[in-house]
Amino acid sequence: MIDTHCHLNFPELAKELPEVLARAATAGVTGYIIPGTGLETSKSGIALAHEYPNIWAAVGIHPTDEEEKGERAAISKLSLDPRVVAIGEVGLDYFHLPTAPRERERVKDIQHNRLDFFIDLAKQRHLPLIIHSRDCFDDMFEVMKERTVGHPFVIHCFTGNWVEAKRWLDLGAHLSFTGIVTYPKNAELRDVVAQVPWDRCMVETDAPFLPPQGYRGQKGEPEYVRNVAECIAEVRGVDIAEVDRYTTATAERFFRLT
Repeated sequence: MIDTHCHLNFPELAKELPEVLARAATAGVTGYIIPGTGLETSKSGIALAHEYPNIWAAVGIHPTDEEEKGERAAISKLSLDPRVVAIGEVGLDYFHLPTAPRERERVKDIQHNRLDFFIDLAKQRHLPLIIHSRDCFDDMFEVMKERTVGHPFVIHCFTGNWVEAKRWLDLGAHLSFTGIVTYPKNAELRDVVAQVPWDRCMVETDAPFLPPQGYRGQKGEPEYVRNVAECIAEVRGVDIAEVDRYTTATAERFFRLT
């Protein structure tokens, strides 16, 4: 089972990484993708990918992160590293926008400009995109429809309904699911899980964030990707081994891990 989105280089996990990885291995996790949220996390993710053969890195700047001068150029160079398998996480996030109208538009313009840069970089490097999309479906969809025809991308931590999922799937997107799918109130999201094709479905934890039901309020860990897979197995009426087989194959193909 591959956790396709976990921040192993964040302090909450990095300070006890051997133990974190041991617990994950016991749960059946065999691989990890570390997304970059800025220059430093892109660097540290690559460093871990060189240290561990079953860890791979992505590079990018999170839409809500501050951007330093020269950061894009530095990340562009990092994207040439052989352990980098994607560009991300990048995208749009309107959840944290300022309330003042002018400032809102200014921040949105920054996010769109940054996203355009990383879409271009992904195309240049022939790497898939890991997309962060929060409270911005219409704008994000229009950008991806105009800019990424035929280019692989995954909507990380998908939490929408089937109408949105179907539009993404028709555009060629992959969808990745976190522990949010296990929360009792999210029946609509489980309806999506029941229908998304296996070859477009991946699992992740977004650790140290978004622990599954039963662990909420605690630190998320990659071992909990098994809980996500168990929920998908229950919803689809299959054995967890089948979820493991299909989602692992999809992740390996999408990130070109084999």
